[in-house]
Amino acid sequence: GSPKMYDETSLKAPTRFLKQDKLDCQASSNWYEYRCMGKCPDRRGYHASFMYNNELYIHGGHDIREGTHDTLWKISFVAKEYEWEKVQ
Repeated sequence: GSPKMYDETSLKAPTRFLKQDKLDCQASSNWYEYRCMGKCPDRRGYHASFMYNNELYIHGGHDIREGTHDTLWKISFVAKEYEWEKVQ
C-alpha cells in the first residue's frame, strides 16, 4: 500500500519518518511513514545520509550500546516493497 501520511502538528518525535511527499525533493509540510520489510540497519545516531537515484543511503554512525558502525545501507523508494539492503 501507499505510505501513511502525517501532518507536522501530529508529530512529537519524527525520527522514524521521512519528510518528503515527492522524491524530487520539493518542499513539503507532510511526513510519511514507510514500513520496511526484512532486515533493517542497526539503530544509530551521528551517521551520514543522502539521497541518490530515489534511494536513501546511510553510513556510519554510533550507538551508545553497540559502539561505532562502519556499514553502508540503502533503501529504494521506487520499489513496491521497502526493504533495506546492506551495500558491500
